[in-house]
Amino acid sequence: MLDALLHAGVTAVVVEEYADGVALATVAAERGLTVPADLSILALGDPTRPTTSDREFTGFRIPRREMGWQAVEVLTGLLAAMPGTVTQRLLPCQPVDGVTLLPPRP
Repeated sequence: MLDALLHAGVTAVVVEEYADGVALATVAAERGLTVPADLSILALGDPTRPTTSDREFTGFRIPRREMGWQAVEVLTGLLAAMPGTVTQRLLPCQPVDGVTLLPPRP
């Protein structure tokens, strides 16, 4: 995957899970790349899978518990055919200032 990203000229990647960011940064380092100088990596949410890294990824904290609650409310409303069920909801995500994001090189 990293080869395809680099070949396409990608300079920043957003991963869904912290552990995926750790894995991508590890593969990049094995190929002589540095994060974020050569590749910026942003992560969504707090770690949910175990990892031994303490790297501070730039990204967003996602209110997963609230998202779950609201998903159940929407599903319940749809299954019960409740009129006025709002199927799209937006939740605020908290930005995380980490050390894995830089502007692309000129």
